[in-house]
Amino acid sequence: MKEGFSKSQVATSAEPTSKPAPTEAESNAAAGATPETDDDDVYISDPTVDAFSKLTTLDVSYSHLSRAPWLLDEKYSDQILAEAFNAGIRGDLARTRVCVHQSLLLQYCRLLGKDGVRLFFERLRTKGHKGQEAFFTDVESTYARIEKRVGELKREEEEAERKEKEEGEARARAALQPDGTYALPVTEESSEEDLKRAEVFKELPVALQRALLTQDIDEINAFLGSSSKEDTEKYVSLATSVGLISLSTEED
Repeated sequence: MKEGFSKSQVATSAEPTSKPAPTEAESNAAAGATPETDDDDVYISDPTVDAFSKLTTLDVSYSHLSRAPWLLDEKYSDQILAEAFNAGIRGDLARTRVCVHQSLLLQYCRLLGKDGVRLFFERLRTKGHKGQEAFFTDVESTYARIEKRVGELKREEEEAERKEKEEGEARARAALQPDGTYALPVTEESSEEDLKRAEVFKELPVALQRALLTQDIDEINAFLGSSSKEDTEKYVSLATSVGLISLSTEED
């Protein structure tokens, strides 16, 4: 089976457009107080924290905290809240809601001091206690902020993809030749590298030329998948030799 390419491995002579990742400030604003995290962070790595983040009843949460009071450390509520946002990005809003609840539960217990766990759960179990309304209002408002921000990011991503597709089609139209092939633009001022890239580009099949210009990963992988192993190796070797395709991994 031939391995396909990802978006980051395809380049053209045209300036690529990329969607900026949400800033730390945007993420923090979305969640109300999300922790400082990097894109590569594993939000919840401890199995006990992960198990707590999935609990859905007060009694079980209380029992869990009684056995593991160290969960009140601020970093764990931060991790769970970060996972709430991450789950929203994945489209798992049910997971988001549970994580928000469990993260705020830890925060409230911690803010109530040394005996915070007992006090918090007593208040939530006492009918009509004003602490109930405050807590659940906080849960709903935090969840709503995350849901709103996730929706905004999704729309931004869709708009960026639409714009990128339009720009790719424009590059292809500009490069289309009378004979139906495509050519990279060169001028008298073009560097040797650009001239070599354009020369190699001319040697590629038309379908691959168009796919590289539009940066359509599905088209590139479909073309390579339909080619013989020998042809695939030849085209990939040609394209990588002049920087039309990069074989560097995303981790690099």
